[in-house]
Amino acid sequence: MDKKIPDRISKIWSGIFSCKTTCISTLKTAISTARRILYNLGCINAREFIIMDKEEIDIEALHSFYKELQNLIGLESMLKVHDHYKGSQLVIPSHLYDRKIAATKITEQYNGRNSRELARKYGYSQKWVSDNLRKAREKGTPVADCKK
Repeated sequence: MDKKIPDRISKIWSGIFSCKTTCISTLKTAISTARRILYNLGCINAREFIIMDKEEIDIEALHSFYKELQNLIGLESMLKVHDHYKGSQLVIPSHLYDRKIAATKITEQYNGRNSRELARKYGYSQKWVSDNLRKAREKGTPVADCKK
């Protein structure tokens, strides 16, 4: 057995496997106890501890937010999100792309005729694209002219 794992865990495992008739619930309890000991001793981090315990998650009892998240991205990814953000207030932006960065990219990629495609690509309106191109021109940033 690995030297990092304390003797307490070795004793738990040898106790489990010395029994000739070990029921599943006893085995699950022992595995859970061993994980908790590893976590408490710093051998594994919280994320590994939670992910290792995923078979013990009662899907039916999940908060509605986590149920929906689990349906969208899967149990393991939902547990990672929970571990990373638990207790935080999250605001999910309606736009995938950052406004300032998208405005710069649009200015760079504009060829004089592709404002509709750029608006669709970055998830903003054509008016927003046109306004940003106008602002870029006013600042002296080189922007392609509309070719009619």
